[in-house]
Order: sequence, then structure tokens, then C-alpha cells
Amino acid sequence: QPHVLPKEIRRSGTMTVRLEAACRSPLLRLIDRFPKNARVPSRSLNYRHAFHVGNFGDVLKHSVLVAVLRHMHRKDTPMMLLDTHSSRGMFELTSKEAARSPEHLQGISKLMAWRLAATTRGEPIPQACQEYLECVLAVNT
Repeated sequence: QPHVLPKEIRRSGTMTVRLEAACRSPLLRLIDRFPKNARVPSRSLNYRHAFHVGNFGDVLKHSVLVAVLRHMHRKDTPMMLLDTHSSRGMFELTSKEAARSPEHLQGISKLMAWRLAATTRGEPIPQACQEYLECVLAVNT
């Protein structure tokens, strides 16, 4: 959606800086309002999953994905899965990257500890959690 420029900017050809600021995205205009010495979000995203591996979002996403795939496998029709946003697939929770921000402690590690405690007490484990953890254990043994 194009930005509608104020009349005073449209009329003046000499206000180049102001025109450029008005044409940029709302996020970049917000960044421009920060004081020059303030820490602002980067204009480019530098995301490396190794620093966030096994976090709560991973557990939720992969649990749902396993449940959906298991459900879809009940049909006799062929299926194709193409993951357009996958990363290398296997990460070590003991790596130096994961140690820098051990998000797995609130994700997969917490789920594994809960499963062990529930199994010890004889409590049932939800099917989606059980199936996901079976997949995790299958590639880690």
C-alpha cells in the first residue's frame, strides 16, 4: 500500500530527506525517531536457530506438525511435504551457541523432565506430546 505524502512534501522538491523518511516503512520511520545514541532494532534480521534451539516455540510447532502428519498418514492417498523454512535439522543442546541462550530449558528440556516425572508417577501423557517425544527420542538414541 503506497504512502500518501502530505501536500507540503509533494510540492517541495528540495525536501529530499523529509521525502525519503515519509516514503519508508512505518518500522523504519519509528527507528528514525529514536535518539541517536539509543539502541534500536537492526534494520536487517540476523537469526541463527542454533541460539534458540529447542525453545517453547519449537516444541509447540513440532508437536502440532507431528500430530498433523500422523493424522494425514491415515489416508491412503499420497502426500508430499515441503518445508520451505527448515534449517539444518539437528542441533546439539550442549553446543556453545545453545549455551549462550539456553531457551531449551523452557522448551524441550522441560517437556522431557515433565514426561519422566509423569511416567514415574504413572500419569497419562497427552498423545500429541507422546508422539512428538517418540520422534525426538528416535533421532537421539
